[in-house]
Amino acid sequence: MNELRKTRFHAKNIPIGLFAFTLVTITFNAFIHPAQALQPRIYLDPSNNTYNKTTPVGTKFNVTVWCADIPVDIAGAQITLHFNDTILNVTAWYVPSLSDQNFFYYGATKITALPDPPDPGYVHVDAGHGYIKVAVLNGYLPPKAPWGHNGTIAIIEFNITKTPSDGQLTSSLSINNIDTYLKDPSNNDIDVTKEDGLYTIIYVAAPITPSIWLETSPSTYESRKCRPFNVSIIVKNVSQTIGLIGIQFILNYNSTYLEVEQIIQGDFLSNTTWAPHGTFVTSYVDFRGAVYGELILPNATGKYNPPFPEGNGTVATITFLPILHKETSFNITITPLFDEFFLNKDGKYVPYLSAKGCQYVYSPLPLPTLAITPSEYTASHVGETFDINVTLNDLDAQWNMTYAEFRLCYDNNSLQVLNVTEGDFLSQFGDTTFNHTEVDGYIKMNITLTPTTYPYGSGTLATIAFNVTTSPGLSELSLNDTKLLDFETKEVLHNVQNGYYQLHEILVHPIVWNTKTFYVITVSNASVTPVPMVFDQQHMLLHFNVTGCNNTTSFVNITIPNDLLWADGNWLVIVGGEEVEVTVTAINSTHTMLYFNVPFSTKTVYIFGTGVIPEFSSLTLVLIFLLSATLSATAIRLRLKRKQL
Repeated sequence: MNELRKTRFHAKNIPIGLFAFTLVTITFNAFIHPAQALQPRIYLDPSNNTYNKTTPVGTKFNVTVWCADIPVDIAGAQITLHFNDTILNVTAWYVPSLSDQNFFYYGATKITALPDPPDPGYVHVDAGHGYIKVAVLNGYLPPKAPWGHNGTIAIIEFNITKTPSDGQLTSSLSINNIDTYLKDPSNNDIDVTKEDGLYTIIYVAAPITPSIWLETSPSTYESRKCRPFNVSIIVKNVSQTIGLIGIQFILNYNSTYLEVEQIIQGDFLSNTTWAPHGTFVTSYVDFRGAVYGELILPNATGKYNPPFPEGNGTVATITFLPILHKETSFNITITPLFDEFFLNKDGKYVPYLSAKGCQYVYSPLPLPTLAITPSEYTASHVGETFDINVTLNDLDAQWNMTYAEFRLCYDNNSLQVLNVTEGDFLSQFGDTTFNHTEVDGYIKMNITLTPTTYPYGSGTLATIAFNVTTSPGLSELSLNDTKLLDFETKEVLHNVQNGYYQLHEILVHPIVWNTKTFYVITVSNASVTPVPMVFDQQHMLLHFNVTGCNNTTSFVNITIPNDLLWADGNWLVIVGGEEVEVTVTAINSTHTMLYFNVPFSTKTVYIFGTGVIPEFSSLTLVLIFLLSATLSATAIRLRLKRKQL
């Protein structure tokens, strides 16, 4: 059973060959090629040379002498060819070039050809009998390698000297004689089969002027969408005098752009007026195209009786489906199966005029895009709400769209759906029905349009309000199972663009030291804890934990007041016990920003500076200094008083 690629059509597995029939049965014949024999042989190519009366006297044709399947080296070859020299003559002979890979002496450096080409050494024996004797030998004496092997020995040129007034003229092209042989390097004959050829020239009556032909309908098909279309094969100008009983053809097309969905029998040959017993039909698709053959069945005795088909009509209809939405132009052509289109009641093929095909032109409509807008959304804190739109962009009215369906998938661990509403795009063009279903992790939506005019342009199909529920937060906003349909429920091809949500949480860490509050700010797509982070004045560091999504790399952007913690050289950042690369940016004279990555899951982060706010504030140090100075002055005065006493 032949199965058409990607289609539901299954055709009968009956090869359609040249039409043939007997008085009892009608069959379609397939050619069978017999296996080649391996017997060493010398033969002529072509072996059967047939011409007709219209071939004029003086016409020349060539016959090539070959040797094949020779098991040993060849030192030389002689060909003696007998023929009827009243209707033919041999005018020349040739030896192939030594560089010809088909020459049986290919690669040789020296050969001898006897007699000297192009003289064929023609000998007339008696009435209707002549011959030539030619030889190709190793050119060395004594002979030496390289030797000959399989291939062309010689090319014989014949001249037609007579044509028949009726019937036919024939001549054997005989090489099966003792003077035709191959010699091995020891000058022994090589055992070979010698196969004769045949020349025939036939009287042919004046040809019938062809008047019948096949053509496609339509002659041109233009499309912008992948929609099925039909090409009918019409037979034209059928006369009853033809006695037409069979039609066969191949419909050729570019299978890169089209596929055949089905092949349907036409009603012309099957007309009960001339096909009372019905017709035999075979059809299938192969590497050549869509093959079709139909034969009117004879009566029980195998005879055909008038009336015979006449006029014009549909032979078959082929349904095509465009499979590639890409600009192209090519011809869908009708060609004969085994060089013949039509068979008549006498089992003869009917001459025909050239078939007329269909020009196929595909100018693709631009594809609309179903998209998430905005394509990326970044939230700043847990509890934030935001809207995501599902939009349809760049829709051409020629798509005749009336239905949209899609699923919006999201991470329900990070986001919560608050509301789903229909957008205002399709309602501009008629009445709409909007439906949605919420399931954990996705929302399924569809919109049906009853159009007053077909929609075009760009706009919003649906709006979804989300609430940020957790940190860290990360989610693809993907459109799945998307479907756009036209008024015939045919697919509207389209592109899909997904979106992306992430949480970049902004946290303020108030760090109090000696009654003064310093504000450290972190921005991260991971969860930073605790808040505030830990400030270790003694070791001149800040430390905190970062918890990101599994199998992802998080980032931390931290802004540090310069009078809380600073570094004279490089900052040292340790993540999970390992030093990481850090990007340092001086925001202004009062703050420094550090940026670094945190790979995977939960890690503890230590940020080391080289300088830190002192244990006491500068005011406290001044008071201590003044107190110390006062105490020192008092002590000095007391010592002076003791000396005076």
